[in-house]
Amino acid sequence: MSKYTKGKWRVIFSSVKKGVRNKDGFICFLPEVFRYIEQDERYKEEVAESEANANLIASAPELLEALKEIASSDNGEAGCYYTNKTNISLAKQAIKKAEGDV
Repeated sequence: MSKYTKGKWRVIFSSVKKGVRNKDGFICFLPEVFRYIEQDERYKEEVAESEANANLIASAPELLEALKEIASSDNGEAGCYYTNKTNISLAKQAIKKAEGDV
């Protein structure tokens, strides 16, 4: 059974804290990106990557629910995309990893 933080997760990028949180508090903090002299392009790339990572983390609960829906659709209907055994197997493996069963 999953024990992850419930609720809607959102990204916070303030001048003080950067991370992912729900209504009760922070779930994770993102590492600070440092700006060095004459490295503006590297800085912009690292900030963009950090924001993309935060968005991915914040979407984790919805992604898990989508995978559970795919995995539970294994009802044998011919021609259904989700009944592809490889897709269902991948979904089930991802669910196990997300729920700490791997």
